[in-house]
Amino acid sequence: MQNGGFEKCNHISLLISQFEGPKRVEAMAAIGDVNLAAHNEERWRFRDRSHTLPGGRVVLRVTDGSNWWTFECRNERDDVYCISGSDWRRFARSRMGALVTLYSRDDGEDFHMIRVR
Repeated sequence: MQNGGFEKCNHISLLISQFEGPKRVEAMAAIGDVNLAAHNEERWRFRDRSHTLPGGRVVLRVTDGSNWWTFECRNERDDVYCISGSDWRRFARSRMGALVTLYSRDDGEDFHMIRVR
């Protein structure tokens, strides 16, 4: 299914650290992390350290348990990715200065987790 050139195929669950136990997060492989700064508001470019994200362009459905966002994600080269889009801008703008870590999904789960500290 196409949505503005992006395929819908991933779900990401955003779980703020106080909602998610640290033991589960620490057991998961980190895809990437960032200290959100003004230049990250438009996009977050990162290297997929876990090598688990798909190639091409995809839409990542994101939740923190009560709110939902749609982040656009594209593979730029090798294991370098870029997350962008209007929902990403709103998310990043409201969390400037926070450390954000994206984790690979667990077996059998259809979402990734993000930890915001």
